[in-house]
Amino acid sequence: MVMHMPSTDLGRGLLSLALFPVVFVLATLVGGGILAAQGYESGESVPTGLVVAVGLPLVALLLAPLVLAWRFGRRAAAAGDRRGQWVAWPALFLAVWTVVTNGIGLVAAL
Repeated sequence: MVMHMPSTDLGRGLLSLALFPVVFVLATLVGGGILAAQGYESGESVPTGLVVAVGLPLVALLLAPLVLAWRFGRRAAAAGDRRGQWVAWPALFLAVWTVVTNGIGLVAAL
C-alpha cells in the first residue's frame, strides 16, 4: 500500500479549515468581552452602532481562515489533487453561513 503525502496547498487548506472552530470561540469571547467592557449585560439591548463596530471586525476575523481554506483547496484542486475540493466547498459554505447568520443578527438589531 502506497501512502501519498498531501500537497502543501491541501495541508494548508485543511489547517485553515481546522482553525475555524478556534477562531469562532475566540471571536465569541472577544465580542462578549468588548460588550461587557462597555457595560452591557448578556441579552440586553445594544445600540446598532456598537453592534456594527464590534461585529464587522469579528466577522472579518471569522472569515479569514475560511477564505484561506477555500483558496488553498482550490489551488490544490487546480494542481490536480481532487481532495482540495473537499476543503474548498465546506469552507465556502461556512463562509456564506457566517455572513448570512451575522447579517440576520444585524438586521434583527435594527
